[in-house]
This record gives sequence, C-alpha cells and structure tokens, in this order.
Amino acid sequence: MRPVRVTRACKKEQTRERLLDAARRSFIERGLAATSVEHIAEAAGYTRGAFYSNFSSQLELLLELLQRDVEKTCADWQAIIKSPGAPDQEKGRALARLSCAEFDNDCFPLWVEAGLLSSRDSTVRERVTGLRQKKLAKLAACLCAGARPGDGGWPAQPEALAAALLSLCDGMRFFRLCNPEGMTDDSIRAILAALFSCTSSGPVLENLESPDDAGATVRFHLRS
Repeated sequence: MRPVRVTRACKKEQTRERLLDAARRSFIERGLAATSVEHIAEAAGYTRGAFYSNFSSQLELLLELLQRDVEKTCADWQAIIKSPGAPDQEKGRALARLSCAEFDNDCFPLWVEAGLLSSRDSTVRERVTGLRQKKLAKLAACLCAGARPGDGGWPAQPEALAAALLSLCDGMRFFRLCNPEGMTDDSIRAILAALFSCTSSGPVLENLESPDDAGATVRFHLRS
C-alpha cells in the first residue's frame, strides 16, 4: 500500500494546530505576558520561523483560541438544550447543565487575559466584545429553543437570563481562580445547579451549609 502523501496545505494546518495547542497550554499555565514566542514554538516542536509563518503575535493566537472556544461552547450548548425531558422540570435542569458546562470550561483564564487587554486596547476590546456577544446571542437562542409551548416560559427574557448565567459563572470561576482552597469545583457546580434549578417549577434550594476552611463540598437538600 502506497503511503499517503501529505500536502503542503495539510502540513501548514498541522503546524497551526500544534502551535495553537502549545499556546493554549502555556497561556493557561504561565499567562500571556510570561509566554514568549520561543516558549510556544519550542513546546510545539518548531522554530520562531514556523511561528511567524502562521501567526503575527501571541495576541493573534489568543484571539484565535477565543474564537474556537466560542464555537465549541455554542455547539455544546446546542446539544444540551436539545436533550429530551419533561418540559417543566427540564427547563431548570437544562439551565443547571448549561451553567455547569460553562463553569467547567478550562479556557476561562484566556478570557481573563483578554478582558485585561480589552480594558487598555480598543481594538482588542472590539474583537473580544464581538465574541462575547456571539456567546450571549447563541445562549439566548438556545433558551428560546428550550421554551416549549405550554411550559410557562422562562422567568425572564432569554437575553437577560443568558447574561445572568454567563455573569454568574464568570464570577464563580474568578472566585475559584483566586481562592482555590476556599471551595471545591464540585461545591460550585452544586451551587450553580441548585440556583438555576430554582428558575423553574422543578427542585428548589431548601438548605445550604457553608463550606469549612478545608474547602469541603457544599451539601444541600433539594425539595421537589
């Protein structure tokens, strides 16, 4: 069997993907400011020349990673909202799953980096704002699609609910990022699930205990 010939276009695409993967890992571990072109190229197994043949700067890489994150997130949300279930209870559960999926996204440090850059650079702010608006619009559209006839609808306009969900998840992730010992990931997922379950006639939060100093899992009881 003759070996498959790899085209120049395929090689270039493979190089880009490896550079993007290396940049993603380094940005999350080191931060944008501490990640040099050399760090990215070496981690990907290439030279500076290979980097500059594909990207003009670390910022271009960051924005490309954010674009991809938005596309993946939107696809994940679409799959969640299409899952079958009893309409009335399923609304609250869908919101809980959407919020937990957003919280579990490990690209959050990249969005923090982008937010800091946006506060100082209007060009970056325009790009990042556009990406955030795309996420909001997609989440609002998913919520609209999840509101089936006769189920009473959402307790707020889908656009407002989408903004609230993303803002709450961002706040909880920032808290976790700055205070890793204060609360476990499972605790935060439980809180998000409980809060958003309350937005429909499904389960409601009955009791919530504060985590101890060791960051124990939050325990709560749901009352139907």
